[in-house]
Amino acid sequence: MNGLHGPSVLGLRPLQRGPTLLLFGQSLFLKLFGG
Repeated sequence: MNGLHGPSVLGLRPLQRGPTLLLFGQSLFLKLFGG
């Protein structure tokens, strides 16, 4: 049970965090260089 739950949580965390950082970085880049 713990073996199956561990990797699942560890796998979901970076996948949710990655796109958020990319979107934040993109909006910040557009604010600095686009505006």
